[in-house]
Amino acid sequence: MNNLKQGFVVPVFVVIIALLAIGGGVYVYKNQKVERPVAVDSGIEQLDQNQPKIDAQTPPVVAKENISNWEIYTNKEYGFELKYPKEWIYNNSNVAYNTLLLMDFSSPDYKESSAYLGGDFPQTVIEKGGKFLILVENLSPRLPYTFDQLKKETSETGKIKEIKIGGERALLVDGVGVYLLHPKNGLLWFKLFIRSAPGEIKYYSSIFNQILSTFKFTDSIGTKTNSIKYVQAETGFTGTLSVTTCRGDVISGESSCRDSIGANQSIIITDSDGRSQTFTTNSDGTFKIKLKPGQYTSEASSFSYPYTETTIGFTVSEYGYTEGNLHHTILVP
Repeated sequence: MNNLKQGFVVPVFVVIIALLAIGGGVYVYKNQKVERPVAVDSGIEQLDQNQPKIDAQTPPVVAKENISNWEIYTNKEYGFELKYPKEWIYNNSNVAYNTLLLMDFSSPDYKESSAYLGGDFPQTVIEKGGKFLILVENLSPRLPYTFDQLKKETSETGKIKEIKIGGERALLVDGVGVYLLHPKNGLLWFKLFIRSAPGEIKYYSSIFNQILSTFKFTDSIGTKTNSIKYVQAETGFTGTLSVTTCRGDVISGESSCRDSIGANQSIIITDSDGRSQTFTTNSDGTFKIKLKPGQYTSEASSFSYPYTETTIGFTVSEYGYTEGNLHHTILVP
């Protein structure tokens, strides 16, 4: 009987040990699965847990192939075309002065408002979205009509780089503005630029680059554009005259001086060939003298007293009126 019990206990003991071993193995296996997940080949690269998470508010980057679904805008009068996002809103308006055309393409969520940011007039503040703008300006009253001249005379500030847009030379300014001339009529100055809310500039710069990649000039332009001809710009020198009047001996230092505007003062302007012209300033000291492009010097006389500074030099540009101020000293005995 004891032998029977011993024969029964041993197998049972072995079975219990086996079950414990199997259970322990299953437990370890499950814990390993939790700590080290199995990668599933779904064609999507899995992100490492240590990588930074993408902000849910960050706009997605528009894929390059989506450009094929964009709308095509063609302007037959000014001879160009481009593509823009299908859901964007197109606006067109004419503005005064030398600008002939202003148009923009804005994102559906575009929102702007006016606010005083300093100065006398309110400024436009973009709260949401972005806007792509095209400005076409007639340069005929101002001399520049070659790309090199415009590149030299541009008043744009920031990082400027020469690039190619639609096969034409262009200036890229700070990555958000492009400037180029019309190849059929060099008097048309195209300005393409993007505006967006501060937090979305990277996204809309990407859109801007894609729009630029589709921009191109067409083979012909309208009769209105083709009829624009160069008109010589009026050139000269404009600014304000100020004077310092001194009484006493300036050389010994025993003198008193006072500053004032050069109201109704005579200015003698002499060109590089020695030819002189005399002009009189306005009652507020301002002047606007019509002169040909070149090098000049100024001197003046007031109440028969000589000016001690009689060789102030200045240059008149060929691109319209050159701005600058003159200052002379009057010595009164």
